[in-house]
Amino acid sequence: MGYDCSRFTDEISEELLCSICSEVLEEALTTDCEHLFCRQCITEWLSVNRTCPIDRLYITARNLKAAPRVVRNLLGKLDIRCDFAPDGCQTVVALEALEKHVNDCYYNPKKRLCCQKGCDKWMTREELKTHNCWNDIRKDMLRQEREIVDLKRWRNALFFAIALLLLYILCPTLLFSFYFENLFIFESNK
Repeated sequence: MGYDCSRFTDEISEELLCSICSEVLEEALTTDCEHLFCRQCITEWLSVNRTCPIDRLYITARNLKAAPRVVRNLLGKLDIRCDFAPDGCQTVVALEALEKHVNDCYYNPKKRLCCQKGCDKWMTREELKTHNCWNDIRKDMLRQEREIVDLKRWRNALFFAIALLLLYILCPTLLFSFYFENLFIFESNK
């Protein structure tokens, strides 16, 4: 699907519109018969049909190529409003700079911001609305304490395994007597 024409500041030439969705070309591809389409539009079309939507000549996905450079350059110079204009962003950028702007846009709900209340924790704007520094720091500390306990358990198990391995290397018969004594104690506790 292409870019909605209403997002652009100037009138768009018909040559820069996708013939399937009638929107501004997004990831423009061309066929052998030199018709331009959005990548997603023509891919979906070819999943059902094997002809060009305009002149019905036989085409396959292998026949598709990137649009000519002049078309890509014309598209890249078009001025477009930010994806987050409905959320309040007033920025207008060249289409070729849109992706970078959207990633950095303050209104992007997925953009990570730093808490200015004192904890300096990074989170999305949505998380920042309900963020409480003390509660989040407490949760982080509890999680870290659980991780420390788990690591200590693993460390103790590893030390025990190393001790058994050394015992086996130094004196295998002593290891077997240790094993059988503990097995007897284990069986009697059942």
